[in-house]
Amino acid sequence: CQEASTALEIECQSADITRSFWDSCSVKLADTLRTPERRLIRESRSHPITLLHSGRFSSHWFIILTDVFVHVSGYSGHIAYPLQTIWVFCLIFKQLNFVQYLFIYL
Repeated sequence: CQEASTALEIECQSADITRSFWDSCSVKLADTLRTPERRLIRESRSHPITLLHSGRFSSHWFIILTDVFVHVSGYSGHIAYPLQTIWVFCLIFKQLNFVQYLFIYL
């Protein structure tokens, strides 16, 4: 019974975080991607990452939901990639002290 209570608490917490996320993003993005079963896993505003070789004044926002990876570029719109179609490679450069992620879309 304790395990069921803990699982329910975690699910409610996830739903609250996701609801806050949808409230903070644009109406267009929320209307396009919001579904009752979709949960936020991570987004780059609270966990910063940068796009390699992007311009100084460019704006990129990355969002990982339970079933989709979203790249929002500036104010022009977004591109959503189903997670089944993405391979992620982590390249670690110890001498330069940074990590680079390479995304390959199938």
